[in-house]
Amino acid sequence: MTDIALDSDTSFEKVAPGVYERHNDGSWLGFPGLFGGYVNALALQACAQEIASAQEIKGETRPPRTLTVHFLRPFPEGLMRVETNVERSGMSVTVVTARMFCQGKLCGFAAATFAREREAIDFTDLKMPKVAPFDPNQPKSGDLPFPFRDNLDMWDVFAGIPEGQKLYHSGGWARPANGKRIDEKFLATVADGFTPVAYRKLDAPMMAGTMEFTAYFRVNPKHLPIGTPVLVALTTGASLNGYVEEDSTIWTPDGDLLFQSRQFRFIQNNKTSKAEKALQDGGQLENFSLSKQGMEPPESKLMY
Repeated sequence: MTDIALDSDTSFEKVAPGVYERHNDGSWLGFPGLFGGYVNALALQACAQEIASAQEIKGETRPPRTLTVHFLRPFPEGLMRVETNVERSGMSVTVVTARMFCQGKLCGFAAATFAREREAIDFTDLKMPKVAPFDPNQPKSGDLPFPFRDNLDMWDVFAGIPEGQKLYHSGGWARPANGKRIDEKFLATVADGFTPVAYRKLDAPMMAGTMEFTAYFRVNPKHLPIGTPVLVALTTGASLNGYVEEDSTIWTPDGDLLFQSRQFRFIQNNKTSKAEKALQDGGQLENFSLSKQGMEPPESKLMY
């Protein structure tokens, strides 16, 4: 047992050279399968376990620097098998790929880069959005009623964006619900946890799903005291031809940049009979609608 928030929920058993397995229960479900942010954390953990022994032998630490995950289909709960491969490990950089299987089907694949620190000039031209200071007494975000939310304490601070603003925002303050320390896995998880920005522009039910997610780990957050929240800020520039991008930055309360990411989603009008079929099959179907004028909390959403 460790004091890191997601360690026990992402650890794998090594069953063969480069092959890892674990059983995922329903505690991290989104719709209709595992929550995408949790899948990001699982991919990162499997890749990290593959290079852990080599790092111990060399007596060095190579933290994660990038992670890209491609989602091929929903990830169901149950047995997950991850086949990893160290594509190259040089003097300072290691690249690992992973193929992620559930119920015998390839559900996604990932690539992670681990690299030692380098001496170079540091600067951050990005600025943390101006938001109200963290207040744990404010009501928590409850707009996405899925099991994974029970693992995260989240407070929305970007509700009520004025109509016509160039960039719509979403996001807010977040920390683990279990009161443990955060690491890179938590950042890759919570970056996908808030209501997507594009949904704040909708005035009709939509279907949406992440196709690709890329993360950049800028600073290891393990130095933050337990209980410290981070600010997740999401922006979207365009939704064109049924596809929308979303950028995230994650900040400490003092305004230090920890993390950046970009993900690419499909989005489409929910005009087919798939909704009714999902209900008939006993699936959990939730359409998502959000008023542009009143910015009311969503009643439900459909997402994979």
